[in-house]
Amino acid sequence: MTCVYCGKATEALLCEEHRTAAVLDELMTLMRRYNPEECGNPHVRAFVESFDPWTAAYNDGFAQILELVPADEAAYERCCYLGEKRRPGFEEEALAYLDENDWEDRRTQDVMFLLLGIYNRRDFLKPAPYVDFICGTEGLANELYVSAIGYLGMTGDYDGAAELAEFAKEQVAASGYSRWGRNEEEQLAAIAEAVAQNEKWRAKRYWPRDPEAQEQLTRILEGRGLEAGRPHYGGGGGRKKAFPDKVSKDDFAPVQYVRTLPADFCALWLRDVPGRVKSACEIVAAKVEDNDRAGDFRSLMRPLKPHKEDKALAANCLGISVEGLGKAPHPHEALTGLFAFAEGLTLAVLDGAQVELLVRSARYAGLKALPCAVFVTVDNPSLGGPAKELLDSISDTQTSESAPAFKGMRELTVPTFTSFVAFDTETTGLGNGDRLTEIGAVRVEDGRIVDRFQMLTDPGRHIPEDVAKLTGISDDMVAGQPDNKTVAAAFKEFAGDAVLVGHNIGFDLRMLASAAVPAGITFTNDYFDTNRLAQALKQTQGWEKTKLGYLTEKLGVELTHAHRALADAEATVGVYLKLRELAR
Repeated sequence: MTCVYCGKATEALLCEEHRTAAVLDELMTLMRRYNPEECGNPHVRAFVESFDPWTAAYNDGFAQILELVPADEAAYERCCYLGEKRRPGFEEEALAYLDENDWEDRRTQDVMFLLLGIYNRRDFLKPAPYVDFICGTEGLANELYVSAIGYLGMTGDYDGAAELAEFAKEQVAASGYSRWGRNEEEQLAAIAEAVAQNEKWRAKRYWPRDPEAQEQLTRILEGRGLEAGRPHYGGGGGRKKAFPDKVSKDDFAPVQYVRTLPADFCALWLRDVPGRVKSACEIVAAKVEDNDRAGDFRSLMRPLKPHKEDKALAANCLGISVEGLGKAPHPHEALTGLFAFAEGLTLAVLDGAQVELLVRSARYAGLKALPCAVFVTVDNPSLGGPAKELLDSISDTQTSESAPAFKGMRELTVPTFTSFVAFDTETTGLGNGDRLTEIGAVRVEDGRIVDRFQMLTDPGRHIPEDVAKLTGISDDMVAGQPDNKTVAAAFKEFAGDAVLVGHNIGFDLRMLASAAVPAGITFTNDYFDTNRLAQALKQTQGWEKTKLGYLTEKLGVELTHAHRALADAEATVGVYLKLRELAR
């Protein structure tokens, strides 16, 4: 017998000189990725081609060499051996390996990549926690980011896929690690290819052939407020989405109007396109719960029956290309997302023209009625103050994209951390022109509260009576208190570089930015929204809603402080830690 690596006479496959970890690793790689034209070792070529056919060497010869590998290396090599050839038992081996090894080890990342490969397009539930991990983790192999972009695109999270692509590009610039040894240009090309595929799926949703995979994907899409179903082929051979037919005026139920604005509502604004068929091309909404701005929604929407001139008008209105407009969601997709966001709350709109736009869009989306009641602020000027203020802010063309925010902040989506700063704000109202009246925060280390922060602040404007009753903060209480920029600076010193956690944290960050940015104060902290996590767990836990007060009661979180902002910050800590356990 001769040594497989050097050709010397030996009693085993490898001689004593070459029975090392480095040689075994090189040999395994040559065997797993054997190409007779690229293999530069003649002894390895002779060994492989001694099998008939030579491809059997991967099964029989590789197994023989695997017996020579030390136990601590064998698990990895066995995972690669089973995974690259889709052998039975790979999933169990891979899961065990991932449980026992640190993700920072590049071999662990190799195994994770192979595991995602066997799930690809066959299973959509098992990869979800790995994709969440990849989205929030720096320094991973480029192939993992590309794989996760593909998963998000296939499961309808097109914006999430686009965001991950930008994050992946940053990682290429920072570390540039590729399990295939690709250079930076090749890694960026792989990301670009994944982005292009994501945009194709945005235009024509992916649908698997396997019935079990279809069932899983349906659950995920419906959870995201998207319609599930196989695209079909229409006349002329063009591929069309299976959207409902337009509903006639006579078949559409009358709008249910209300004369009183509830405390919880959803402010809605539609950007219209002045064309041959009056229609909406953008939806912007903001939800209010317990007098807090509890989330924002924005979606482009393909105009109804757009002629060439109308397309150009809509694209110019939105500041995008005509091609980009063609990729905008169909009215059925956009409105499905809106009504899932609104969760049955009353829709507050500016006037009758907005109602007309909404109804026309709903009819083209195949709906026979609006699933929410409607409150028109212009018809109820004495009762619609809060809604009018919010609508004025979201209908401003300068703020429809998003409210001012800090640059450089990154949202975390996986609750892996136990040290952070939870905070909450009180304000004069919900609009972009409103200001802070209080910040409350708590510092948490290893799951325990170790410090607290609470400051009232003079907003420099009158606090409306209804807001004062709700928050318990009046003009007299804030008179003589530090101004907003002073309190923002003090909070920055307290928070340091800790992860910031909040419930519907987007609103709190916007209000913090309104005080900090004009003063030249910036935050670059990572942040985490407990409401986003609660929404993901809502269905499985059987919760009716995800308000902070509701979750505090449901999860048995105890409060000790009377100050509203500080009490809500403490509640957020308890809710985060409970949700973290549920998400495991």
